[in-house]
Amino acid sequence: MGIGWQIAFGSLRLMGKAIGGAGKTVQRGAAKRKLSAAQKNAINESANNRAVFCTNTYIHNRTPALPHSTQETLLLTDGSDGQHFQAFTQKASVNMLASGSSLRLRNNALVYFSYDAVANGRSVIVLHCNNQDLQRQLEGGSLGTHCIPVDGRQYKYDPLAKMTSREIASMMFDAIPEKYRAPYSSKTLFQVVAELRQQTGGHLSLKQLAACPIHDLYRIMENLRNKGKLSDSDFSRLESDYASAQHDAGTLRAYLDDLDRQLSDMFLQKDATALEFEKAIQSGSIISINISNQLNELVVSVITEHLRELFRTHRNLALVIDGLSIHPDSTLIKLIRQNQSCNFAISAEDAYAALGARKDDVNALLGGDCRLVLLRHGSPRSCNFWSEYFGEYEKTEMLESFNEGQRGMMGADINRGWSPHKTKERKILSDVFMNFTEGQFCAYDAATGQMILGEI
Repeated sequence: MGIGWQIAFGSLRLMGKAIGGAGKTVQRGAAKRKLSAAQKNAINESANNRAVFCTNTYIHNRTPALPHSTQETLLLTDGSDGQHFQAFTQKASVNMLASGSSLRLRNNALVYFSYDAVANGRSVIVLHCNNQDLQRQLEGGSLGTHCIPVDGRQYKYDPLAKMTSREIASMMFDAIPEKYRAPYSSKTLFQVVAELRQQTGGHLSLKQLAACPIHDLYRIMENLRNKGKLSDSDFSRLESDYASAQHDAGTLRAYLDDLDRQLSDMFLQKDATALEFEKAIQSGSIISINISNQLNELVVSVITEHLRELFRTHRNLALVIDGLSIHPDSTLIKLIRQNQSCNFAISAEDAYAALGARKDDVNALLGGDCRLVLLRHGSPRSCNFWSEYFGEYEKTEMLESFNEGQRGMMGADINRGWSPHKTKERKILSDVFMNFTEGQFCAYDAATGQMILGEI
């Protein structure tokens, strides 16, 4: 493998009953040779069964992290722990999941993923909820000039500025959650609002759409016609469209009111400009969007539909999700599962619980060649899941036995021997994830099956 692996064969569990007494002798030299041969055979038989590599730092501090001290088939690896962590996380060509309580290490993993994507000619869209440390890392590294913070200060999130009225209507209608039971005629109302704004020479913003007096559009149209800002033909066409959908304005108003409240929760300076996503994507940027609060699910739904269009027209995108809902029923999670061409990285404090504690949903989301970064977990149920996720190995223990030989003048000889005993055991016990320190991690590459325990 180019790093120089070796087996760390620690304290062996010895079983058996010692038989002592006068006149009983043991051939110590022969016994040592037998034990050495038995150990080598056991190592050869079980060396690759566990395939869990440990760094020197982790091994030296293993007491609080491992449930017992025996290390029969763990493997030692050379190199620094930081290098190993970066090697597992800095690969944006596969999906990655970082789960656990250490926000510092989860942020590090997302930054490595994002920088690797940009270095390989891709743009990254980062969605987070006020993760200022992640934002600082993205802006402060070697590729910080490529990072565009869409946090309401210099840039604001407003996908409608460059869209046609038809595109606005389609995206916004698709973003309405099912609980609002919005009829198809709502799409017509969106288009009427967008056209009224564009016919008067302006660009419709997301905030303006959410605050639009949908019940009073007829009066607005009349005022615009009387001022000469709307031609008679355009007035007649828009009036006809509005009349056909006006009875559903109440349903749409309920949705727009809730969307307006969530948009108001996001920080926004008056002089912030709307980010031009097409230009930013073409320049190979990291677009970091602050959602402010994971409960702003209507804003996330709009972003999801915007992403759907961006994924359709761009193949060079990667997605990073931090602190948002990753439940399988989420429209955002459904989107990334459908879109196989976009690699993603997800960060969550307890991903297993966030995914609904269903093993099949975890496997369906990550895919077959994912990478995992697992940190300390407080839930015994989650710890047991990840322990079970990595499966079992055939553990080899050396059993010591004593046999009474042929009796002679000095009494019977005692023959001492060792034989391997094989049992099934989890590759990583659940206590490991429960007892990790803030700096300890388990990294896993599903494509190769390689696992490593380290500490940084």
